[in-house]
Amino acid sequence: MNFNFQVSEQDFREAQRVYGKYTLRRDRGKIILWASILLVLLLLWVFMQQGSVDFEPLVRNLRENGWHLLLGHGHLLPLTVGVIVGLAWLFVASQRQARKNFSKSPTSQGEFAISLTPADLTVSNSAGTSSKDSWNLFELWLEGKNVIVLVSRSGNQFVISVRMASAEQRSELCSLLANVLPKR
Repeated sequence: MNFNFQVSEQDFREAQRVYGKYTLRRDRGKIILWASILLVLLLLWVFMQQGSVDFEPLVRNLRENGWHLLLGHGHLLPLTVGVIVGLAWLFVASQRQARKNFSKSPTSQGEFAISLTPADLTVSNSAGTSSKDSWNLFELWLEGKNVIVLVSRSGNQFVISVRMASAEQRSELCSLLANVLPKR
């Protein structure tokens, strides 16, 4: 199957979003583990700041007064605000970085021509790069609304824009990919 396309900045950001969802699902166990450890350490720190090492009165106080015990002393509120501001900054920085990555990479822009066979994938673009790769280079493929993302075993992504593809072309592309790579 031969296919021509052009990746827009919107397609590039959608591909980043699709890949981000996949990595979040893949790594959610690690995230929960580290968040639990952080929460336990924060609670331990708050209790130790109160000057008592005996946990029984602290647990009883926590049951009676609820979270007011933690928030009332003002230890957790500034930390929570700091975490929220930090997460917002990370989100804005990641969006800015995706835009920067797209604009600085001539291989992400321009016209792409790909040829897919059950044995390999051949890619060339108007920036002058071309490659022929076997499917064992890729680990899986992800599908978004207007993009298909091929994820290599090293974690790199190759974005295929299907925005301008007909339903028949998209169906043929997906069936070919389903035969050679697992979909997530």
